Amino acid sequence: RINGGFGNFTPDFHAGKICLIGSGIGIVPILSLLRDMRNHVAAHPVLCFLAVNTREDLLIEDEIRKIATIIPDLEVRTLVYQEDRLLYSTDFFRESIVSPQEYSYYVCSSIPVRAIVLHALKELGVSRKRFHFEAFSY
Repeated sequence: RINGGFGNFTPDFHAGKICLIGSGIGIVPILSLLRDMRNHVAAHPVLCFLAVNTREDLLIEDEIRKIATIIPDLEVRTLVYQEDRLLYSTDFFRESIVSPQEYSYYVCSSIPVRAIVLHALKELGVSRKRFHFEAFSY
């Protein structure tokens, strides 16, 4: 039995800077948000981080690249652990996000990765109220 999703995982692209963070199967809901952005031009910069273990896990890379060429102020960065050995961490976000306190974060990942992201960004001064999560259970 699958439960969820619950809650609102739809950013207001006019409310301020947005950072989308996905990993593993969690990149699929992030892709859905990016598809939606094609119809709602963001008024502020949007960052998108996608993490997978292997290049083969990133089946939607071509579509993401196409969307990134259509949407102004969208920056997409993919992390392929097998190739670059990068993981989400405080140092990663410190180097990747200028003024992280100014963003609202939409995170879709496993619970352990979500905990890492939350901890890392809290260390950089991001308020808990700026986090939104996609969650499901089975």
